[in-house]
Amino acid sequence: MDKPERKRRGPLLWLAGKSRRFWISLAMLPVLYVGSFGPACWVTAIPLEHVVQSGLPDVEWMRIYTPIGKAAWSSVGYDVIEWWARFGLTEDEVAVLPMSFRGGAIAFYGSE
Repeated sequence: MDKPERKRRGPLLWLAGKSRRFWISLAMLPVLYVGSFGPACWVTAIPLEHVVQSGLPDVEWMRIYTPIGKAAWSSVGYDVIEWWARFGLTEDEVAVLPMSFRGGAIAFYGSE
């Protein structure tokens, strides 16, 4: 006997068959991305003295947050972005957020 021919399923049918857990975890990715931005700023914070002496350094791995930097620069939610970036900083720390992959950054200074 011959095996029955297996029907090909397209990507839409494959996605439609996914469980509710899959869709919930997929919906959580943007929330985790934006939520991790603040702690990333706090971890990569630079002492204010260093910034005064040398200028703003290029924090390579913070480039994954460039879309948030562009949103802050275009004043879309700037207050919320600034608050979240400064939340965990001390007075003498600076968080650097890239605005593009080629250069340019926004500096968020610690609370006064």
